[in-house]
Amino acid sequence: MRPCRPVNPGMLHHTFDQDPDDPQAFVWSEVYANDAAFSAHVSNPPVQEYLQKHAELGDGFSVEVYGTVGAECRALMESFGLPLKIHESRWATAASEQRSLEKASAIAAHT
Repeated sequence: MRPCRPVNPGMLHHTFDQDPDDPQAFVWSEVYANDAAFSAHVSNPPVQEYLQKHAELGDGFSVEVYGTVGAECRALMESFGLPLKIHESRWATAASEQRSLEKASAIAAHT
């Protein structure tokens, strides 16, 4: 995948959508290549200012993360002062473990 913008080279996907059931509610969706790309994005001064203002004034502003993040990235997210919910990836881990088991079984069958 190519980056969304040269300013955010590790941002792979970005949308800003209005909730179809509530014209006053919006959802921002972003996908990053890795924790470092996310950290670089939120270290950008305009993004920091935006997050700070929403922490102070925003009504119902929250952050939900879908995927696995490292400890440093999690601490960074928690430092925003916004409600945060992280939905850790479990399927990918289970799939990786399944592939490892299948590979080990195939190797055992050939020995």
